[in-house]
Amino acid sequence: MNIHERISKLLNVLGYTAAQFADILGVQRSSISHLVTGRNKPSSDFLQKLLSKFPNVSAEWLLLGVGTMYKSNKENTLFDKENTNSIDSKTQVTDVNRDNIKDITIVNQEKKMELNTPPEKIDFENKIKKDSLKVVKIVFFYSDNTFSEYNPS
Repeated sequence: MNIHERISKLLNVLGYTAAQFADILGVQRSSISHLVTGRNKPSSDFLQKLLSKFPNVSAEWLLLGVGTMYKSNKENTLFDKENTNSIDSKTQVTDVNRDNIKDITIVNQEKKMELNTPPEKIDFENKIKKDSLKVVKIVFFYSDNTFSEYNPS
């Protein structure tokens, strides 16, 4: 079912003539006739007027043909489902927190030891042979957003 057929079906279900429907929406009467016959496609302005005058009509059904013509009475929310995972007493939380505190202090002490160690010296000359690598290009970037290139070869 295309959008023209859905508008025609909506007219029939609501029981309006094309002229009455046009007057309710505040559009020209001929535009309803053109929409129902498929001559014109509905504009976004027309669809906005239709959905604002008939808020119980499902926009998803009207535009895409998905779902039912009318919105369900109950809107889904984030809090529809009751939370069944509630904590019964404070003692459970307190016990868990004590265990976590012990673990946290151990981790913090390990981090302190890592910070106090001196950095490793890396001898790049031994890792990379100077003869095998050659500089191809050097680019200098200046504060005035310009740059210059230097090609040593």
